[in-house]
Amino acid sequence: MVRRFKRDTRHFAKRQMTWFRKESGVAWLSIEESETCERTAERVIALMEQFVRTLEEPAQSAALQQATLGKGSV
Repeated sequence: MVRRFKRDTRHFAKRQMTWFRKESGVAWLSIEESETCERTAERVIALMEQFVRTLEEPAQSAALQQATLGKGSV
C-alpha cells in the first residue's frame, strides 16, 4: 500500500512537471542549498509583485483610454 502511494505520488509529480514545462509564463526559481528561507521568500515575493504589475498595466491603460474617450464624447 505505501509503495503504491509513493509510486502514484511520484507519477503525479512527473505529470505536473511535464505540464509546467509547456506553460510559457512559468518562472522557474533555482534555490541554492545555502540560501535561507527568508531570502527565498523575498525572491518569490518580488516575482509575484512583478507579475501583479504586469496584470495591472493593461488595466490602467484601458482605464486611461476610457477616461480619454469619455471626455471627447461630451
